[in-house]
Amino acid sequence: MYRYYISVLVIGLCMLFSCEDFVEIDTPNYQIASEDVFKDEETVHAALQGIYNQLRVAFFTGAASIHVGISGNLIKPRIADALYDSFYQHEVGIIEGEQSSRDNQRIWSSAYNMIYLANSLMEGVDKSSALTEGFKQQFRGKGLFIRAFTYFYLVNYYGDVPLLLTTDYTANATAPRTPQEEVWIQIEQDLNEAIDLLESNVAYPGEERFRITQNVALALRSRVYLYREDWTNAEIFSSRLIEQTGTYEILSDLDKVFLVNSREAIWQISPLGGQPSIMTAEGQAYNLSLFPFPLSGIVGRIIVSDALLNSYQSTDKRSQVWINSLEYEGIQFPYIYK
Repeated sequence: MYRYYISVLVIGLCMLFSCEDFVEIDTPNYQIASEDVFKDEETVHAALQGIYNQLRVAFFTGAASIHVGISGNLIKPRIADALYDSFYQHEVGIIEGEQSSRDNQRIWSSAYNMIYLANSLMEGVDKSSALTEGFKQQFRGKGLFIRAFTYFYLVNYYGDVPLLLTTDYTANATAPRTPQEEVWIQIEQDLNEAIDLLESNVAYPGEERFRITQNVALALRSRVYLYREDWTNAEIFSSRLIEQTGTYEILSDLDKVFLVNSREAIWQISPLGGQPSIMTAEGQAYNLSLFPFPLSGIVGRIIVSDALLNSYQSTDKRSQVWINSLEYEGIQFPYIYK
């Protein structure tokens, strides 16, 4: 399932609906473009931590994976569910007020909010006279990665999307869609520059794999090569990571793969503020359990599709360790367990 690539669900399926109604972007709800933020290294680190926290709650990195997984027939609603049925039936609405339209808008707006934050970080660092050039380069590299990472989602979700490279809200609010080929080129350019700017062979701070390093940028760059069907470069870039056996390895114990700071992970988005006890939106939807007595029924909304279950070979231990089943009223409900 997930190996040496970024341990965040990145979907390669494009949603089959127009995004023309979403070109106008709301005012960013988490602005960091203040001179005070970039007055010293400590405040810049705090600003970046704020961006990391926003990545955790951004709809396009979290709950959206449920919608796209449903659209791709990997998972499905356990029962008729107004929250997910339109994605399951490939009938995503565009009428204001419809649940699927609201969710679609949340995917779009959360991604562009993140792009604004990345652009704001890079512009603020660049204009600061209080920071060293080496420090500026490191944080520009991190900003470039975040922007490329977000556009990777957007171009796979929607195809042509507005390409916004500054914090000029007046221009951004009316920006037209950019052909997806140009967006892919920008993703590649951002990652190439990020790889050059970020220091190599830098250990994860505090051994926590929540920070952006050069290896994180290398991983996404190799994934972009895969999506672009450049097999040679995909192998070259992924091999640069696979060969780092002191940092990464394929774990034989499948129970440890999705744990915090797993040696299979290259980059993990931490739960809010780095609190690992917080259940993610996906965890809340995927986890099935029975209501405690005297109540009856099932808690949990999403189960594994027959198509995904049938794709596993009988000897594949992932289906045994990562998928569980709950019986209720004589019916088995398979659900994501890890």
